[in-house]
Amino acid sequence: MLLASAPRTVVIVKEKNNSNFYCAYFLDDYETGKDFITTPSHLTIVPPFVTDRRDFLDVLNDVTVKNSPFDLEIGDSAMFGPNNDTPVFLIKPNYILHMIHKSLLDGMGQRGIFLPDGQYAGDNYNPHITIGGCENLHSGVLINLNHISVIEKHEGTKTILARYALRGNK
Repeated sequence: MLLASAPRTVVIVKEKNNSNFYCAYFLDDYETGKDFITTPSHLTIVPPFVTDRRDFLDVLNDVTVKNSPFDLEIGDSAMFGPNNDTPVFLIKPNYILHMIHKSLLDGMGQRGIFLPDGQYAGDNYNPHITIGGCENLHSGVLINLNHISVIEKHEGTKTILARYALRGNK
């Protein structure tokens, strides 16, 4: 079961200094520039980080150009968050997803961009889909990870800054 179509273009919408960003795959198809107050169902690929540099976008381009879309299998449901009140679905172990995550962190580190808290990254990365209204999810469903979006968090709003299609050779 595929839940999203492949994005075609990347458009950089905003330029700000010292913004908070994260990278994610959205289960529904959202265009660059879309604003959210509450984030819809997504799989975080790189947890939040703060930077005034935009060369991390080059890292995303480098990684996505080398990787093709691939399937992920949804595992069990769980509750995450500081109060254990955020419903999620775990992702069954997937080597490609972990390598993409690691490649993004390594590329960002080479540019002097580091996560403020490694609790949810690197060896501690626990891929999961944060549920935000996608009712057709359950254990065993396959999703096709075909893009990575860059989301900017600013003054209570989250904006899709850019989308990169996974476009490597199969």
